[in-house]
Amino acid sequence: MCCCFLMVIVSYNAIYRIQEDKIKTVMSFDLQQQSAKLAQKYANLLQITQQMAPEGNVGSLVEEYFAAKESYNRLVLSRSIASSIGLITFSNSDVELVTYYYP
Repeated sequence: MCCCFLMVIVSYNAIYRIQEDKIKTVMSFDLQQQSAKLAQKYANLLQITQQMAPEGNVGSLVEEYFAAKESYNRLVLSRSIASSIGLITFSNSDVELVTYYYP
């Protein structure tokens, strides 16, 4: 009887430790995956921000748009800006809205 009880306790402790280690491993792996996803999203947002900054592709087009005097040039630049923003949102499918806010 004592031997069976001892075997149950040892088995329970072994199973408990295995499950505990498994949970720690799974949690660590999930945390690494989430960290990698977050870093990738940050890199994507940084790239979008750089393109939309005044020194970037879209930013320079917006500055040209505001500096343009003729309406035809403004129309061409407006379409070019829309096309560039479309390319940004197409290449970054996680991003749902890309816009400039002018209060």
